[in-house]
Amino acid sequence: QKERLDKADAFGKSGRIMADMELAASSLGRGDFVEASERQLHIAKELQNLAAAIRTRRDKLAEMKEARSKLEAVIREQAELKKDTVEAPKTLAEQQVKPQRFQRDKQDPAKVQAHELADKQDKLEFDTRDIRKKLETVAPDAAAKLNPAEAQMKKAQAELREQATEKAVEPQENAEDKLAAARDALDKAIEKAEMQKSDPLAATKKAAEMVEK
Repeated sequence: QKERLDKADAFGKSGRIMADMELAASSLGRGDFVEASERQLHIAKELQNLAAAIRTRRDKLAEMKEARSKLEAVIREQAELKKDTVEAPKTLAEQQVKPQRFQRDKQDPAKVQAHELADKQDKLEFDTRDIRKKLETVAPDAAAKLNPAEAQMKKAQAELREQATEKAVEPQENAEDKLAAARDALDKAIEKAEMQKSDPLAATKKAAEMVEK
């Protein structure tokens, strides 16, 4: 019943998304790129919600394993991004020794670098949110642990937008820790689902033992 209601509401959301797209286009036309960017990010997240609402449910175990693979990739990319952020001052100094495209375009090299890092962080937060949406029905405990990871990513992104690369490192480290915690919770859910699939009686017995503890 809930799935049918979600799908019905999705059609209403699609109309609002189209309206937001028109507003974003209008903002671009006026040259208000900050407002346009914010609207586009909102649209992207609403499209995620729409996709989650109308997606046909697959095998629970397969859904969790797919999410696990994507989560592992996000953890790896978050670690790489943190490394790039830590090394940002050194990289910037090396770039300024020789002519760069932002020098020819009269762009602030520090601003260009910080915004590129922020864009990467934004993408990882978006990917994490997508994983969380897919896990909410099949592994809610793991999904809940992704919320604080997203919050830390948003904080890091905000610091990067302000060119405060040093301040962005701590929330990036926190995001890594939260992502790892979510992965551990997902591993437990996968183990439980695999046991339930291969030996339902043993899985029930183990669950009862956990409750007793």
